[in-house]
Amino acid sequence: MSRPRSGTSRNTGGCRGRMPISGDRDEAAEARIRAALAPLIDHLLDPDGAIREVVVRHVLAVCHPVVIGRVVDDLVMRVAEGESGIAAAALAGFGARAIPALSLRFTRSRNAAVQARLAGVVVRMAPGLTTSAGVDLMTELVIWTGFAAGPAVQARVGEAIAAVRAGLASPPPPGPRAGQSGTDPAAGA
Repeated sequence: MSRPRSGTSRNTGGCRGRMPISGDRDEAAEARIRAALAPLIDHLLDPDGAIREVVVRHVLAVCHPVVIGRVVDDLVMRVAEGESGIAAAALAGFGARAIPALSLRFTRSRNAAVQARLAGVVVRMAPGLTTSAGVDLMTELVIWTGFAAGPAVQARVGEAIAAVRAGLASPPPPGPRAGQSGTDPAAGA
C-alpha cells in the first residue's frame, strides 16, 4: 500500500530530488528589481519640481508599462506610509496611470490617515487629467466613499471629487496629456 504524499513534501521538494520551492529566489529577484529601479525613484523624489516633472514625462514616454506600474506602486507605498510629500507630487504627475494603484491601496486600507493622503494625491492630479480619465476617476471616487474610514476621509474624497469636477470644467493644461489642439486626445479619435 502506498503512502499518501503530504503537502509539505511537494512544497519542500520531497525525496524525489525536486528543487525546493522557496521564497529565496522570489526575494532575490525582488531585491534586484528594487535595486534597478532605485536610481529612477531617487530622481522622481528630487525636491526640484522641474526635474521631477521631466523625469515623470520621460518615464511615461520611454518605460515599459510594467516598469511604470512598479514605479507607481513604489510611490503609492511611500505616500501611504507618510514618507514624503514629494512622493505625492511625483505620483500626481503620473495622472491616470496612478489611479488603479491608488484605488487598490485606498480600498484595502482602514487607516484614515492613509486614505486621506491618497485622496490628497487625487486632488493634486485632477487639473492634469483628460476628460475620459476624469470621468473614470470620479466613478472610482464614488466607490471610495463607501470604503472611507470615517467622515473626515469622506470629506477629503468629496474634495477630490470637486477637484476632478473643476478640472473637467476647465480646458486641460498643455503638456503630454493634452492633444495638439489642447483638447482631449481620445475625443478626436
